Amino acid sequence: MERQRAVELDSLSPFELQDELERLARKADVPEVLDAGKGQPDWVATPPRDAFLLLGRFALGEAERTATHSDAGWYPDTSGVAKRLGSFLTKHEKDPGAALLKAAVDHGVKALGFEPDAWVGELTVGMLGDRYPSPHRMLTHVEQVLHEYLLATHCVLEKPKGRFRLFGTEGGAAAMSYCFQSLRRNGLLGPGDKIAIGTPILSPYLQIPMLPELGFEIVHIRADEAHGWRYPPDELNKLRHPGIKAFFLVDPGNPDTRALGKDELKQIKEIVDTARPDLIILTDTAYATFVKDFQSLLGSLPRQTIGVHPFSEHMGATGERLAIIAVHEDHVIDRLLREQPPGQRSFRAERYRTITDDLDHLGFVDRVVADSREVALYYVAGLTPAQQVKMALFALVGLQKFADAQHVVIDDLCKAYSEQ
Repeated sequence: MERQRAVELDSLSPFELQDELERLARKADVPEVLDAGKGQPDWVATPPRDAFLLLGRFALGEAERTATHSDAGWYPDTSGVAKRLGSFLTKHEKDPGAALLKAAVDHGVKALGFEPDAWVGELTVGMLGDRYPSPHRMLTHVEQVLHEYLLATHCVLEKPKGRFRLFGTEGGAAAMSYCFQSLRRNGLLGPGDKIAIGTPILSPYLQIPMLPELGFEIVHIRADEAHGWRYPPDELNKLRHPGIKAFFLVDPGNPDTRALGKDELKQIKEIVDTARPDLIILTDTAYATFVKDFQSLLGSLPRQTIGVHPFSEHMGATGERLAIIAVHEDHVIDRLLREQPPGQRSFRAERYRTITDDLDHLGFVDRVVADSREVALYYVAGLTPAQQVKMALFALVGLQKFADAQHVVIDDLCKAYSEQ
């Protein structure tokens, strides 16, 4: 009977097993059940949320400035909006979030060169949520803020030339799903193709490639526990095989928490430069901000790497479902798409014809945006503007002095948990 039960448990997915273990623990009537599932943090970053709520109050006031009914406002006129926000913040300077909101506006104007009304107008209109996101992929000023954040948190040792094109998504899981599906739909990966996966890794990431509609063959790149969860050179050398089309990893790792070391980065770069210029790399960087001087493959190999960065862990925002996909403007995928045979190109041109007649200028990240809404619903694609504004505030916390306080909180909490 016990053997049969063990076989039944072995057939469960990781999260099904978690639910079963939780059920058994509660049935055992123990005094305290520790829920360690899904990696959800217990902390909440309060400064960006305070700023977000305060901005919401201002935005509603702007909508009501020309209101003709007591319970409805109008799309705001953004001329002079920066000056009005300045007056609002002076009046509410003691309110939680006021200092960060002022710093956010000043950073955009002084550090990034934004025109004040255009920047504050985007934030204000975005907060109201009465318009579809435009551009679909990412709000103009928000993208520039997130781009700066990405360089500051992922490319500390080496900053790449050129720019990344960003797409805001409903969390890291959605981002990964969109990327895999677009790689398949554009003929870059297909059933039976080999993809390498860096392990250990979050269990669902092992299950996605095996879905029937994807059907990839998995090659494990195994980190060695005895050597601090580093990838041995022989394991990384598997990437030299031309049959492996993509390399998927979480960096810094989950569940092992290590980031790629200099030797690993150097070896992967050497493999790409000498043997695999066509290799596609997909990396999840949810824990980037937990590692000092973090250098992502996104920074070391920008033209090979698709980066997915969720804001879930550092900001205590798993329930917010906020993430960005980053693809360099000169990415190997776009070259591979241009080099596809005429038959494949014609097929793809038909797929995306409602968006553009110029397929060569529809980059991979733009195809991801379209595919996220099955192309036909492209006109309503994109993360909600209000959520994009919140991501920008999260990012600005990471770029301002508030970040130091947030790191102290997280360090203290992690130490407290480790001592229990």
